Amino acid sequence: MTSRFGRKLARLQEAQTRSKRHVESVSYALNSNTSALTQAEAQTVNGAQSDAQRAERLQRLRKAQLLARAPGPLRHVPHITELRSEPPPIAPERAAAVTPATSRAPGFLPTPAIQAPETRSLRCAVGSQRAALPTDRTCNAEQGFVATTPASGRHSGHVGLASRLEALTGIGLQTALTDGHGRGPGAQLRAAFTCDTPHGHTALGAWPAFDAATEAATFAALGMEGARLEDLLFFDTETTGLAGGTGTVPFLIGFGYLEGSQFVIEQHFLPDLGLEEPLLRSFSDALARRRHLVSFNGKSFDWPLVRTRAQLAQQPLNTPASHCDLLHIARRMFRADTEHFRLGALERTLLGFERRDDLPSAQVPERYFEYLRTNDAQPLAPVLRHNLWDILSLLRLLSETVAVFCPRNTEYTAEYTAQHTPALDAPPPLRSVSPTARAECAFIAWRRGQTALAKTCFDAAESALGAHPPATLSPALWRFGAALLRRGNPPGIGEASALEREERRLLRGLASAQVRMDADGETLTPNPLLRRDLARSHLALAKFYEHRAKDVYRAYAHAAQSAASECEALHQRRLERLSRCNDTDRL
Repeated sequence: MTSRFGRKLARLQEAQTRSKRHVESVSYALNSNTSALTQAEAQTVNGAQSDAQRAERLQRLRKAQLLARAPGPLRHVPHITELRSEPPPIAPERAAAVTPATSRAPGFLPTPAIQAPETRSLRCAVGSQRAALPTDRTCNAEQGFVATTPASGRHSGHVGLASRLEALTGIGLQTALTDGHGRGPGAQLRAAFTCDTPHGHTALGAWPAFDAATEAATFAALGMEGARLEDLLFFDTETTGLAGGTGTVPFLIGFGYLEGSQFVIEQHFLPDLGLEEPLLRSFSDALARRRHLVSFNGKSFDWPLVRTRAQLAQQPLNTPASHCDLLHIARRMFRADTEHFRLGALERTLLGFERRDDLPSAQVPERYFEYLRTNDAQPLAPVLRHNLWDILSLLRLLSETVAVFCPRNTEYTAEYTAQHTPALDAPPPLRSVSPTARAECAFIAWRRGQTALAKTCFDAAESALGAHPPATLSPALWRFGAALLRRGNPPGIGEASALEREERRLLRGLASAQVRMDADGETLTPNPLLRRDLARSHLALAKFYEHRAKDVYRAYAHAAQSAASECEALHQRRLERLSRCNDTDRL
């Protein structure tokens, strides 16, 4: 009984198992068919989606990735549909009851504003109808900016973005809604400065007085071939971080240019993450009008970052004809004047400009993230002022750099003379140019093929030294100055005075290397670079006496001390050749 009962129970369990497996296979088939149908429907839907919807998903993904970098919790994350919904119609009585908003640029004194309400038309992103949207417009002729508040933003469909735009309007930024073609929403600030505006120890428009040929050669030496002052675009960015790369976003792009007798600065702001098209478009349009960029560390940080963001946003960006990075030039020209090459240090040392209550660069990203969390734009006012000072200093730093190339650096054009000391009734003192800066600018001009300008600059540096010790210039600069004379006066054609000047420069270079070597000998760890520099000075004199002055005895004396400047085989070959020539002369 037990055996038969056990066999029957086993048969029943096996039947139940087969039935269960059949049910699972049917369920799996149904689920597979449903999934296939769902994927097919999804592909159909995705294929039917428009370009605008795909761009909307891409912007939402970018915003989610970038907001994840913001420190602290986010109180409000505006959805992209807030920009796509069509605003409800506005009652005429409400449009007539709009109260103009008063705003002023940060860092400027408040001035009476001229209020003029107007009505304009904007195309919404969804739908082809045009709705007349009244705006509050506050114009200020002296400060040169316009603040606009979109009235449609006061409705529930634009609560998130409208509050941010209104907050930006409160600190002087002009704001506008999107038109569906990548031209909004955006915010900008425009300020104009006259050339006699004080900035440091002289006026903002102070420019050296030299002829057009020298000015063209100077711009060519700085890497801006064929450029004029009116063709330059000074630009600087404020970003969400200092690391660079695809995760860093420039939320503020400021650029300045000369327009008539004024220096105009435009600052374009990113009101929300993922909406970079108007920001990049405005910069690209400005770059199309002025093709020569001037920046400070822009070659390494600002320009690659803007170019990367334009590629990610699929936004066309014009390429500059040239890019002058003043950081690279300042490191070479003014290394005898300062040890620090941050823009603030150069402002204090070279321009005589001291920033008061300036926002440190490390706090700029946190201010922008705070604005994204709280919709409060007041913490951004110091950021705008910081960016404004950067662009103003770029113009003055370029003026100081160009003045070094000019022999008459203390003469400025009459229309740009500073008059910002009425109490003393005297112009401010001008900064004197060091001989090292002039010699370095000669080397910069020679590298760009401006040999005539290089000779003029080095002659001015040598004349400025006078009775100063030769150690003022490095031995490498003295050898470079001798090479300039040798290229201008080849063997057989050069005059005796040119040979004497070349010999004097080489001897002063040797004296400079010996002084530096003696000063380093007092330290516990001698510098091998100074010993090599001394040997190179001896080698340059050996070549001069052998090939130029035809004095084999002196050439052998200097070649015997130049072992550290060349390989042993070449050194022995030179000594053997000079010794044979010396023995032949004695016979």
